[in-house]
Amino acid sequence: MTRQFKVGETYEIHSGKITIRGVNDPNVKYEDANGVQHTTSADDLWRMIDKHQNRIRNPVKPPPPTTFNGFVETDFTDNLAGIHWRKQLGKDICKRFSTKTQRFLNRCPRGPRFYNAAEGHWGEEKVVRSDGSLTKKREHFYQIKFQVALELENTPNSVTYGLHIERSDDVLDPRQDWISFLNWLKEGDGTTILHNLATEHGLEVYRTERLGKGHSIPVSKIPSYERLATIPSDRWVDLYILRRVSKEDAIKKGSQIVGEIIALYSALMPIYEASAKVGGHKTKKV
Repeated sequence: MTRQFKVGETYEIHSGKITIRGVNDPNVKYEDANGVQHTTSADDLWRMIDKHQNRIRNPVKPPPPTTFNGFVETDFTDNLAGIHWRKQLGKDICKRFSTKTQRFLNRCPRGPRFYNAAEGHWGEEKVVRSDGSLTKKREHFYQIKFQVALELENTPNSVTYGLHIERSDDVLDPRQDWISFLNWLKEGDGTTILHNLATEHGLEVYRTERLGKGHSIPVSKIPSYERLATIPSDRWVDLYILRRVSKEDAIKKGSQIVGEIIALYSALMPIYEASAKVGGHKTKKV
């Protein structure tokens, strides 16, 4: 059925509301909000009306910021739509690291890892390379990694950042980074260094042992070689060396938090180097 205009009808186009003042097929005369009259073809006017309605129904989304300006309230949500902080923050961190550290981060997938609790499980975490690209390669489970996380399960919500080292519950999975970390604790002053770092930088150092699906045991003591080396081989172990910042403080810091994250990563670099074997540290099997 062909649409037809009628005198006195009102519509809305990109310039505002209009009123039909005359119909003389195939043309139509309309009056805009300023009282100025225009004449155009009926087909063209229908196109203008339809285009305007389509813009209302499907507004053009502004492009996400190219740099990280800080966390915002909407980042702390279970809905991932519109969240861009991970990619922005990853790029900013990698740009501002020193050249030496940049080489470590370029060892894909050892780039800093970013995740939001809304993604539901570890298998959906994204690894952010220094060029900002993402990967889901499973190998990152078995590697020491820098990470930033938004923790939404507990109240108040918080941002944590630092190091994460994990060992799977399958003895056939790669465990080289875990073994290297244990050697670092055993062969030198690793436990003392770790304790001093935690004290100086206000860090939480704890591990969780997964005894089954969805179950873990939090252990908050500074780990020693003896404690970690005696964990049964069929348990999945996560070791965290993190700083925790409340949601309110993280938002207030704005982009300043990027510098604080980088400073902590730099302080933790000896642990990263020893575990990832990128700083000339030799390891033995244990």
